[in-house]
Amino acid sequence: KPAAEIKAPVNGSKADIVAFFNKYASAMKSYTGKVSVKRVQGTTSEINSLNPDKILGIDLIAKAEPLLPNDYPKTATKTFNGGKASDGTTLASFLPAAKRASYNVDPAGVKSASCVKQGSGWKVSITLVTESGEGLTYVPKYHGSCFDTLSLTKDSFGPFEPVSTKVNYQSGTFTFVLNADGTLASINVSEPANVICKLKKGISIDADFTGIWQQQYTFVY
Repeated sequence: KPAAEIKAPVNGSKADIVAFFNKYASAMKSYTGKVSVKRVQGTTSEINSLNPDKILGIDLIAKAEPLLPNDYPKTATKTFNGGKASDGTTLASFLPAAKRASYNVDPAGVKSASCVKQGSGWKVSITLVTESGEGLTYVPKYHGSCFDTLSLTKDSFGPFEPVSTKVNYQSGTFTFVLNADGTLASINVSEPANVICKLKKGISIDADFTGIWQQQYTFVY
């Protein structure tokens, strides 16, 4: 669209910015023109505490640290035409919230939102409220609307067995830069999550660790 037709809510209300986010972030999921997308993503993790942290002189933190995901950055670049790459990957699945065909963020789940002019386009950021839940299968309502969320199983904690698990999603932020014609120039995602769990392997261990899921996308048309 011509820039004059895009009614960006610069310094607008949270509801208007979220509606704008949903519209233009979702539009990229179904974009059918030719576009090259570079994606850099991955997780950085750290152990906040283990109790006990030593057993029979063995440093459990040193043993546990290699089990945490620390694979940032992983880079991939694909060219899409008609919404698909040559290897069959769809553009929708390559973007954040891979399983979603569109974004439907509820303003009630947004802690803060901003829209500012940037060059000939606009920069839009939303930061979600914190969400917490119990169990390996917990899916947060608001983070799940625009982020890829944790997929935890018992195997995620091997060789330990999880007895109880609480996951705290700590206000993920999603930012995009919109070109003057309504296409996206870039996307940045930061999604910190804290996991507190009780593990068992002969003895009971209380564990607390935090991981940050990051994604950066750039688009060339």
